[in-house]
Amino acid sequence: MPKIPTFKAQGSITQLAGTTSNIQMNLNNTLASALSPITKTIVNQKIKENDTQNRTEALRLGNEFTRKLNTLEDTIANDNTGLGVNKQSANSYYKEQTNNFINQFKSQASNNATATLFINNALSAVNRGIFRIDNIVDKNVFKDLTNQVEQAETSLITQALFNNRNANVVDEFGMLGNVNDFDYASLQTNLTKLYTDAFSGKIPAPNLNEMINNIPSLVQGFQANKDIYDNPSFAYTELNKGENSSVYPDLKVEQRTKLINKVETMMAQPLRKEFANVVFSLQDKGTEQPFDFDFAKKILPIQEYNELKTTYDLAKINAEDVRLINTLPLNEANELIQSKNYNTDLYVGSADRITQAKLKQGLIDARDNAEKQMKNDPVKFQIETSLEIEQLKITYGDENMGMIVNHLQDEKASEVILMAISTDSSELAKDLFNSSTLEELKNLANQKTTGQVTSLQTLIAKKTEDFGQVLESQGEGSESIAAKMLRINEALLKVSLVRMDKNTSAEDAVESAANDFLNDYVINNDLTALVPKKLNKIDIPVVAAQNKAEAILIGVKDTSPENYLDRFMGKKGYMHYASSLNIAMQLPPSIGFEQMSISEEDVKKRVGFTIRNYSKWLNNSDMTGMVLYADFGAAGSQPVINADGQRIEFYFTKLPNQDPTIKDTVSVYPVTGDELPLIPDPPSDDYFQYNEFLIDETINNAKKQN
Repeated sequence: MPKIPTFKAQGSITQLAGTTSNIQMNLNNTLASALSPITKTIVNQKIKENDTQNRTEALRLGNEFTRKLNTLEDTIANDNTGLGVNKQSANSYYKEQTNNFINQFKSQASNNATATLFINNALSAVNRGIFRIDNIVDKNVFKDLTNQVEQAETSLITQALFNNRNANVVDEFGMLGNVNDFDYASLQTNLTKLYTDAFSGKIPAPNLNEMINNIPSLVQGFQANKDIYDNPSFAYTELNKGENSSVYPDLKVEQRTKLINKVETMMAQPLRKEFANVVFSLQDKGTEQPFDFDFAKKILPIQEYNELKTTYDLAKINAEDVRLINTLPLNEANELIQSKNYNTDLYVGSADRITQAKLKQGLIDARDNAEKQMKNDPVKFQIETSLEIEQLKITYGDENMGMIVNHLQDEKASEVILMAISTDSSELAKDLFNSSTLEELKNLANQKTTGQVTSLQTLIAKKTEDFGQVLESQGEGSESIAAKMLRINEALLKVSLVRMDKNTSAEDAVESAANDFLNDYVINNDLTALVPKKLNKIDIPVVAAQNKAEAILIGVKDTSPENYLDRFMGKKGYMHYASSLNIAMQLPPSIGFEQMSISEEDVKKRVGFTIRNYSKWLNNSDMTGMVLYADFGAAGSQPVINADGQRIEFYFTKLPNQDPTIKDTVSVYPVTGDELPLIPDPPSDDYFQYNEFLIDETINNAKKQN
């Protein structure tokens, strides 16, 4: 068998240029096992890169999820009537919403690894959130509990002290006492039970005991505040007795001091005004009104009190002479002053020379004042010093009738006179001034037809119903609306009876009398305000007034940026409403919590919404213009006002002695002065007219075509 030749290698295999290898492989290794370390390194690097990407994506989703959680928690925290005060409902709602959020963001994950990372982080955040929600609800529940306790506390005290304003009513046994004896006698027990039931285990025992021990001071503080308004002199005297007071012995020093300061601050100016009225009544009316000099001495500075007492004593001596001077020509007034022989031995009074000089100066001042008033406003002065009002139109002229009506109204003149001198209807004025009295006319009517007057009164009340609604919208003044309407309807009844005596039917008499009266005004559609057609005999641009009112309301309702309501409120914003509407809430000091307040934005949102949706026009106090009011619910109807005290209002026309900052019917917004939006003109008179012949022709043509 041939032998295969063998060769012996000389040298070594040369490695190809440009290649390197560190692979160590013996004959027992495979290529795969030799390459394993490299593969593992590459795979690990790839896993590491993917993990970083997944974590980044999961965190991004987690951050968006957290923002959702924050909003959700704020929603629950601020829902003080539902979720925010019910832990079970809050947790249930929280879990439901967070599950929805988790599913929402999970679906956005690019792979399962990212989704798993996100879910783990989200669940951890939810668990932390549950604890936060529990704490929020606990705080809200306690705050709500405190608010309810405050309401119950106020209700108990009010029922005991304020159920009847006469605190010293005599009972059936002839004994003085509180009007609601049972409530007052059980007040301490009821308040103790209220605090104990509400706060036992909720606040530290020392705090609860402090609240209970403070009940006498709390009740006496309410009583003192009530007495300050009902009987300030009595309250002031008792407060100054300190612990020796028979009604406020338990008041704390700080509380007592504040109440004393309140009386002094509150009563000083009213006392001065009351004293001025006393002197005016004494000298101008000849009536002596009571005045509490002892109380005034306690409240006013001693020097001011001494001057006040001296003024009164002198005024009392001079009262009759002052009234006489007001009715005399200037030369006769001078003669009267000279005839008194002041500063001479011929003076018949018993006063010393210094007092005589003051008395003389008092009459000189009265003479000078009379002269000044006669030059400035003779009608007003004569009406104030003499109540005779016959032939006023002839004496003073139509142009002064509006002013005269205002003054006579203050003097409680009859409605018949007021209507007669203010109406633009000469027939109405003539019938109102008819010499027969209303009683005589009633008797005459009832002699003719039984029950005639009652029937007329019903018809008149129906005719003046809308006018009465306008007056009712203004709120009560110095006299009730019912009394005012009764006087107006009685005056119209007189006119109706006068006209029936001229052979006019009852229905026609009422119709004409009511129309003559109501035609002096234009009432708005909401029955909250009216525009007189004339003021002081000056024609009022009624349409301009109506258009301005409507345009302002359009501007008030606007919510666009830089809107009118925001411009009207100005840089100071809406926060001045927080205190007047009691928007800010405060817990009792004994509980130890700080004041809970709301933001400017929240106040702006609430107040702005109310003004824009619940506004109405009312007349100003003398019916010479309109003022915008808003209904603030429990706080009542209030004028829309900014922090500077400016109101949204305008006059119907320019008259003397008006506020120059308030415009009339000129087409600009109140306060800001910006131009009002244009109100579209109503359709022309012939807008709804039609040509009946044209319609007939059209119908006939249509028939022919068919």
